[in-house]
Amino acid sequence: MYLLEFEPLSHFESCASVDFLRGNAATMLNFEARHRLGNLLKENSDIFSLGGACTTYAEDYIDTGDHPHISAPPYRLTPAKKEIMKAELEKMLQEGLINECESTWPSPAVLIPKKDNTVRFCVDYRKLNSITKTDTYPLPSIDKLLQCTKRHCFISTIVIRSGYWQISVAPKDSDKTCFITPFGTFRFTRMPFGLKMKCSSNFPETDG
Repeated sequence: MYLLEFEPLSHFESCASVDFLRGNAATMLNFEARHRLGNLLKENSDIFSLGGACTTYAEDYIDTGDHPHISAPPYRLTPAKKEIMKAELEKMLQEGLINECESTWPSPAVLIPKKDNTVRFCVDYRKLNSITKTDTYPLPSIDKLLQCTKRHCFISTIVIRSGYWQISVAPKDSDKTCFITPFGTFRFTRMPFGLKMKCSSNFPETDG
């Protein structure tokens, strides 16, 4: 059994190239098979999104019941981190992932260091998560999933680009995603990472 793994590319046109096939397992295919697979992906490139499109099959809710609004002050940032945060905000605004707002639910934004010396833009939603009702979903059994593949020669995997951002936030709950920065308050239009969410709206989309 061979595993073929695909990751998002900046230019999908290059999918016909053997470089599109990731991992050592792909080299087990002969050139003709790799070329045919590349052409197949290119012919169906319209089903792959490299931009800001999101699913229309689900919408996430943030169920806080009757709990009153909660808020938290912004975190302090060094001048250097302020510039980084400003750039991240401008990028997300341009992509339509956030918009400016006035909300009584602000949570502090924070920059988390990554292993490659860059930073990840996050929001500290711990206070909001503490009052959000938890939803459950029966995850599929790994053993059963493996049994379904025993008669197949190939397994392909596709990395979902910013999976959380492919699910929109219900308009009535968008103010709860509000985060506060030195540059003002903003809210997400897509489900942000780190926020307690309704699992039932995410996992069925990826179960297949």
